[in-house]
Amino acid sequence: MWNVAAQDDARERQMLSLFNLERPQGHQRGGIDAVLQLEGRDVPSGLHGEVVPFELKSATKGKADFSTGRDIGLHTINRWRGLHWLFGRVRLPHRRPSSRCYYGSPGKMAAMFDLMASYIEHDVKLGELVPNLITLDTTREVLG
Repeated sequence: MWNVAAQDDARERQMLSLFNLERPQGHQRGGIDAVLQLEGRDVPSGLHGEVVPFELKSATKGKADFSTGRDIGLHTINRWRGLHWLFGRVRLPHRRPSSRCYYGSPGKMAAMFDLMASYIEHDVKLGELVPNLITLDTTREVLG
């Protein structure tokens, strides 16, 4: 039950292998999951040497049910806007490759990120305004 990170890692390794992606240098949880190095004779010269960042998401039990992030703010949404997204449906415990994978380009994901930003817009505004309204007296009254 507590090996969720290990399961996530296993699913991500499957996706890395399936799409010929690599872990970025200094990879950490919460950072960029994978990169595609554009190199080789089939890559147009104008793109040769470019590195394309990817966010990898996977779901188990054959359902395309994905979630992400625990602390999503505008900083997170803005970081996500520049990423390419791969969603894979993985069937555990057999660890077979996903039967379905979905790709989301930054352009195709933009509408979702706009919706997310609009959803938290009021929270962001409150976060900016409320601290200036709290006085030491208010804090003592509330917290004792």
